[in-house]
Amino acid sequence: MTNGLTAREPLEEEFVSLTAWAASVSPKLPLHISRYFPAHAYGAPPTDMALLKRFQSLASERLQHVHLGNAPLGQ
Repeated sequence: MTNGLTAREPLEEEFVSLTAWAASVSPKLPLHISRYFPAHAYGAPPTDMALLKRFQSLASERLQHVHLGNAPLGQ
């Protein structure tokens, strides 16, 4: 399962609901959270790394395999 986060204000409550549903299917279900990064015609700022890590932490409370995508290594 993949979820992309844009730089605009995400809805934490909806994300928690999504991870709760995924965990009800199986806590071993992998979740890939992708960071938005500007390209082509859409020039919004990239997703803040602190926000990406916050959502990773929230998902990890329920799911065993939560991975970040399009994020710098070591962050």
